[in-house]
Amino acid sequence: MMYVSILKRIVHLMFNKINPVMKNLFILSLVVLMSCVSTYGQKVYGNKKKIHNGYYLTKVDGKIGSTDSIGNIIIPNEYESLDFSRGSSGLSVKNGKVGLIDLSGRVIIPNEYESIDFNGSSFGQSVKDGKVGIIDQTGTVIIPNEYESISFNGSIGKSIKDGKMGLINLQGKVLIPNLYESIDYKLNRDSVFVVKDGVNEVILMDW
Repeated sequence: MMYVSILKRIVHLMFNKINPVMKNLFILSLVVLMSCVSTYGQKVYGNKKKIHNGYYLTKVDGKIGSTDSIGNIIIPNEYESLDFSRGSSGLSVKNGKVGLIDLSGRVIIPNEYESIDFNGSSFGQSVKDGKVGIIDQTGTVIIPNEYESISFNGSIGKSIKDGKMGLINLQGKVLIPNLYESIDYKLNRDSVFVVKDGVNEVILMDW
């Protein structure tokens, strides 16, 4: 290695009167020490990328983790990806499953979802075992993962469960049960038009 020859020259200039055996032992000790430091650096700081607030993403053997500014491991290198672009908490992928973790390494949402999409909101649509639900950024499940789809218009969502439509709000309250082939509603009117077993009905709502 290149630094071995450099060390030999430095030691020769500084210790040219030392016993040759002792000189070689000194060089060997320094080489071993530098190798250990170099190896440590590769493991902890390899592919280091600064995020913010003094935290860094690291990559070891293809897995992502994080350290603080002095190299202390905060998040172990066991994730396929970590995304802190939204702030102090970030979506994580582990063994192909999505979760949420904060910069201190606290797991907020365990890695058990196929997808979580907050889309700039404090509420995220989650998919687990192929079913849709709603979860917030504290890890609280608002709507359990038991729907084929949920599409929100403001705070009211049209849900599909077992092929039937209903209405649900962002607090997880079922406003209209999933009994209908179709639902037509507007938040500025009290009447909700539904179809059940091929029959048109009107449901009066107090939003």
